Formats: sequence, structure tokens, C-alpha cells
Amino acid sequence: MDINYYATVPLGNEIPRTLDGLVQLVQDFPEQAKAVNEGYGVPLIMEVFSLEALDKNIRTYWQTLALQDQMVILDEQFSDIRNTKQRLADWLQTMPPNLPKEQNDKVSILIPLFFLSRIRSVQRESIVIVKKFELEILTYVHVLDHPESEKHNLGIMSVCLSTR
Repeated sequence: MDINYYATVPLGNEIPRTLDGLVQLVQDFPEQAKAVNEGYGVPLIMEVFSLEALDKNIRTYWQTLALQDQMVILDEQFSDIRNTKQRLADWLQTMPPNLPKEQNDKVSILIPLFFLSRIRSVQRESIVIVKKFELEILTYVHVLDHPESEKHNLGIMSVCLSTR
């Protein structure tokens, strides 16, 4: 017989070799979990969000939905910038090393001065916008208004295995 088991906490001193041993292991699991993380066990899944987002009657819920849509659009646009930059770099790698001087001069001047600098500029602007957006969100949920010692107590929900 082959018994395989997986646990997030240490389980007993013996490895179960029989079905009775496995049943005993499962029965002892709550006691073993209480010995870890001050009785809370090990978090299995953790999702963090404001409890206000659960109430569909609160304005925050609808604003959060709108923000999610805007973040998806922003992420797609930022990906487009990165892809454009990478494709331009890939294209430059395929340029033959023995171009005529006139074409080589045009490529060596035009690409770095115009295309790459413009892409970098748009990328920098995007990063600034994202940072301002993050700061606006943190200010909106008033996280920045609280002293550091109270920030853990702002209605944040987490799910973890608990035996209490």
C-alpha cells in the first residue's frame, strides 16, 4: 500500500503505514495546526481587499469596477509600448552589417534619435501616470492618512486555515 499525504504543518512523529495510521493523522491534524502560527495555522489562500468593496450599495464598489477597467486598458497600452520597443530592437538586429553608407547613416541617426527616444519618452510618461494613479488610490482609501502602527487595522480581509 502506498500512502501519500501533504500538509502545511508538521504532522506527528511517525509516518502512517496503515489506513488506521492515516485516520489517526487526520484526526490529530487540528492539534498540529494549533501549534503553528499562534494557533492560526498556515495561510492557504490570501486575498487582500477593502471590506467596503463587498457592499454593492457603496459608491466605492462601483468606483473599484471602473478602476479595474482603466487598469486593464493601461496595462494593455504599457504592453504595447514594451512590445514596440522590443520589435524595434529585434528589427535593428536583422539589419545587414554592410549597408551602403547613405542608408546606414539614415538608420543610425533616425532610429536612436527619433523612434527609440520617443518610445522611451512615452514609457517614462506612462510610469509617472501609473505612480500618480497608485498614490491617488492609496489617498482615496485613506491609507496614507493613518499612522504606520494603524495601517494593519483598516478593514483588510484575509483567508487562512484556522483551528480556533
